[in-house]
Formats: sequence, C-alpha cells, structure tokens
Amino acid sequence: MSPNQRPPSQDLETLDKSTKCSASGHHGRAPIPVSDFEQALTIRPMNPILNISGTELERRSWHHFRCHTAPILAGYFDFDFWNRILLQMSHSEPILRHAMIAVSVVHEWAAKVGNLPIDAMEWQKERDHRFALEHYNSAISLLVSRSKPTGPPLDITLMVCILFVCIEFLQHNKENAISHVKNGLSILKSLESKELGFFMPPIASAPGSRGIDKRIIQMFLRLATQCKFLGLEHKFPTLRIQSAERSPVLGPPTFTSLMAAREAMDHLMEESLRFLLYVEPFRDCALPDVGLTVAQSNLLKELDWWLFGFESFVQTSEQTMASHDLEATKMLRIHHRISKIWLSTCLSLETAHDAYLSDFRAVVALAEPMVKTSMDYKTFSFEMGADPPIYFVALKCRHPVLRRQAIRLLNSRHRQEAHWHSRQMASIGEYELYEANSLFLVGLGFETLEA
Repeated sequence: MSPNQRPPSQDLETLDKSTKCSASGHHGRAPIPVSDFEQALTIRPMNPILNISGTELERRSWHHFRCHTAPILAGYFDFDFWNRILLQMSHSEPILRHAMIAVSVVHEWAAKVGNLPIDAMEWQKERDHRFALEHYNSAISLLVSRSKPTGPPLDITLMVCILFVCIEFLQHNKENAISHVKNGLSILKSLESKELGFFMPPIASAPGSRGIDKRIIQMFLRLATQCKFLGLEHKFPTLRIQSAERSPVLGPPTFTSLMAAREAMDHLMEESLRFLLYVEPFRDCALPDVGLTVAQSNLLKELDWWLFGFESFVQTSEQTMASHDLEATKMLRIHHRISKIWLSTCLSLETAHDAYLSDFRAVVALAEPMVKTSMDYKTFSFEMGADPPIYFVALKCRHPVLRRQAIRLLNSRHRQEAHWHSRQMASIGEYELYEANSLFLVGLGFETLEA
C-alpha cells in the first residue's frame, strides 16, 4: 500500500460515521431540500452503480464529494448542478473526475481544520495537498491536451472552470480564481449572437447533451458579479443574457418558481454593479449627468417591479414551500435590499446612506437567524450568501449600534462565501468603525490615542 493510501476499511468506516452524523443533524449542513439531502446521504458509498474506477483514495474522495462537498456547495438553489449533473457526467469524463477529486480533498481538509482562509504554509505540508495537486494538474493537462477541435465539449470545459474556481477560492488564490472565471466568460462571450445583441448559446435539454445547461450560464453570471465586487469589471467580458422573466414591456414580472425569481435578481444585481462601477467617478458631482440619473431611476424601478412580482409569488406559494425554500426567500430579500441601497446612493455622498437605516436594519434582521442557525458550520459556500451584505452594513451604515451588531455577526463564525471570509470582513469593519469614531472625536475637539 502506498503512503497516500489509507486502509479501505478505515476510510469507509470514517465516511459512514460522518455521513450518519450529518444526517442526524450533529453537524451543520447546507440549506438544501431535506429529502434530497437525505437521499444523497443514504446511498451506500460503495454502491457499484455509483462507484468509479481508481485507487481506494480516489474513490473515497469522489464519494466524499458526492455525500458532503456537493450538498454543501449546492446551497439553497443549485442542488441539481452539484448533486446530479456533475456526478452523472463525471462517470464518462475523466477531466471532471480529476477536478472533483481535487475539490473534495481541499474542501475536506478545510472543514477538518475549521479555519478559513486556509493557511497556505500548513496546507502545503499536508500529504493531502500533494494528492489534490496531482489531480488538479491532471485535470489541467487533459484540458490543455484536448483544447483542440477534437477537445472536450464546451459544457464540460465550463464545468471544469467552475470546479477550478472553487479550488482556488478555497485556497484563497483570488488571482487564479479570477483567471478561470475570465476564461469561462470568454468562452460564453464567443457564443453571443452578434446580430441579436444578446447571449443565446445552445441550451442543453438534458445532462450530457452538447448544448450548455442554463444553470452553468447563470453560475458564470453570478461569478462575473462577484468579480465586480472586487472592482475588476473592466477586465471581464460582459455577457448580455436574455431573460424570459425580464420583458422589455414595463411592469412587474410574473414568477412561476423561486429559481426564476433568483435568475431575475442575478441579472439585476449584475447590471446594478456594472452601473455602480461606471458612475463611481461622478459620485461627488453636485449635479450628476441627467442620463445617469435616468438610468439610475430605471434600474430602481426594475428593482421595485422585481419585489412586487416576488412578493406576489411568495404569497401564492408560501403554504407549499419547504423550510429551505422559505430560507431562500430571505436570502433573495437581503440581496434586493442591498441592491436598492447601492443604486439609491451611488450618485450621492456617503451621508446619503443615513436615509436607508430601515433597509440596513431589515438586512441584519433577516440575516441574523440565518447566521445563528449555522454557528458551528465552519466551511465554504461557493456563492455569495448573507455575509457580504452584512459586511456592507458594517461598512456603510453609520448607526453605531447596528454597525456593531453586523460586525458581531461576522465575528461569530468561521465561514467563507466565494472569496469573502467572515472574520476578515469583521476585522475590516472594526477598523472602519474605529476610524469613524476617531474622526467624530476629532470633530468634537478631542485627541485620538495616536495624537
């Protein structure tokens, strides 16, 4: 047995015990449908139908991805992508299998140490680091060797890009993650219809078909939005994606599902952040350009319409929603509130945030129970959840009590959402609060400790 291989019986016993613990609620878990989560955990790890070829350690890592990593990465909305599409296609696509194993190993180690972001020096000392790196390099090699006319279909390439972004986020390598996002966006950009002016790639009707699954496209749209948070929008192609729920006809949309409401909010957040970055140089102008104020007003109106359509959908569907769907509605309301504050204040001075105290308070009120129910959940989320909006409150809300409450929430757990780390955001929030208090004391004629 090689040094990197563990005794098979020990591996299966450990995996089985941890699976039972997760199913019984002893550890935190991703807010996904209970029935789907239980189904994922009750399938026997070595079921021949679900097994893959490879060494014992490779099989163990793949099953860890299936039973633990995938349900966690799925979050509120993406169970089908992480728990079905990827797993099904990995049986016939070695490149996906290598990337999934690498993600699984890095995620398991991060969850084991319970400390995010990962300490690079400590991680490189681990034998698991060599194992993950081996499969990461194998996936890259396959991607490069097949990046010719006979290479992998575009949907496979995009899935691998997503898995690579996940690996780099977990290792706190933002630049590498951004590079993979950019590559995926460039592929999607190349499929845009130049005649029609919007994005219309072939849509997959089923996993394994040669079109591109709509969920993959939406995932890259959200990754592009996250890159805009980093102020890197100018380095990325902008996708013009046609949304059935966002008709050019004026008026509120009609949502038929929670996923449709989420997709519409994805588009609105992406457009809002793109607008914010564009108008940043004009923030201090006493009289902003009329065209900018009109564009701002139109986006705010779209947000109002989204909220009207969303609340109408929730009112008619709330009684039949599962608990995880009700939690998902809170997340969408949080993102709506934050988007509203962004847009409303983007052409004004910082003091303009004072007019939105009720919105800041609503964000904290919605987020607090979500944070408290996952206090012991020290792990990773691929997508932006509640923590970045709480961080926004910590930075922009000038009400001292509410600001400290937001900082306490971020400090209450170790959690990483995409490239955001809760403890790091809390530290920055504390520093900004200290600076604000220092300026206030100086304005009153007091000297700060540095003076």
